[in-house]
Amino acid sequence: YALFVGRLLPHKGVLELIQSISPRSPLRIVGRPYDDAYAAQLRRAASGKDVLFIFNADDAELRRQYAGANVVLQPSLPNPDSSGDKSELLGLVTLEAMASARPVIVTRTASLPELVIDGETGFIVPPRNESALREKIELFLADPALAQRMGTAARRHIEQNFTWDKVARRGLEFYRSLNLGSRPD
Repeated sequence: YALFVGRLLPHKGVLELIQSISPRSPLRIVGRPYDDAYAAQLRRAASGKDVLFIFNADDAELRRQYAGANVVLQPSLPNPDSSGDKSELLGLVTLEAMASARPVIVTRTASLPELVIDGETGFIVPPRNESALREKIELFLADPALAQRMGTAARRHIEQNFTWDKVARRGLEFYRSLNLGSRPD
């Protein structure tokens, strides 16, 4: 199955994801609804499709969902505000999925493309491009060996670039590069 994990809010692209997925492609959506009307809209869009909503997953259930998925999706939508796209400051779900050795499909939105090596650890698709999203989802569902290969590469990418030590080291190097200690008061 394909898996979405996240808050069920419009900018997360959940409705567009449900609309894009083929009726024969299993999709699991793990997240908490924040708006009853939006949750009802998601349920209506899922009618006739193989979509399972899991609204109250604990950590153990979330781990089970990651472990069973062929691919994890983060189809966030860009912020329509021209002041800058802050819709995804950090794709934590993408990092969690990759750490779980799962390939990902993300949209070319905010920071998400910085996390994925397109074609190696997953795919980057344009936001609101239902056919591109559907094509990549179906590719992973039809080819579990591809999902496993790319998931292994995703895990390796996390281990090489996103461990706590490596992230902290890059943060410290950045702060040192600012040379704040040598500035006059």
